[in-house]
Amino acid sequence: MANEQWIKDSKGNPIGRIEFQNTGDKVLKDYHGKTLGTYRKKQDVTVDYYGNRIGQGDILLTLLH
Repeated sequence: MANEQWIKDSKGNPIGRIEFQNTGDKVLKDYHGKTLGTYRKKQDVTVDYYGNRIGQGDILLTLLH
């Protein structure tokens, strides 16, 4: 199982989580477990759920609403 970090709002309520993969990739999931996007370390790029490139570098949290 991958390591994970829960993301919380200003009131301390969990709103999502980041799963850290052994490859160095990170997967952002919402509170319900739906994948919102992935940071691909080898390419240094963030993609959304559909695989569309969002931007250079790790900008996963911009996908969390």
